[in-house]
Amino acid sequence: MIKNNCDTKNRKLLLHTCCAPCAIYPSECANNDGYSNITLFYYNPNIHPEDEFYRRKEQIEELLDKGPNLRMDRIYIGYDPKEYFQ
Repeated sequence: MIKNNCDTKNRKLLLHTCCAPCAIYPSECANNDGYSNITLFYYNPNIHPEDEFYRRKEQIEELLDKGPNLRMDRIYIGYDPKEYFQ
């Protein structure tokens, strides 16, 4: 993470992820570096089939609902198979 002399009370971060395991370490680092407002952005048009897309989404929900100190807002982009097949 980048260190600077900015006020850390209201630091915001939009963190892109494709799955729960990829979200754990960077979100913990950001939290430790003083980011108090983290939004997790789940989007990946390269996930197929649809079941896998929703399985990963459920794992992210489970991580955020049950994980220690990982209170974050969430943004989800829905599954669109047309994007995958392009």
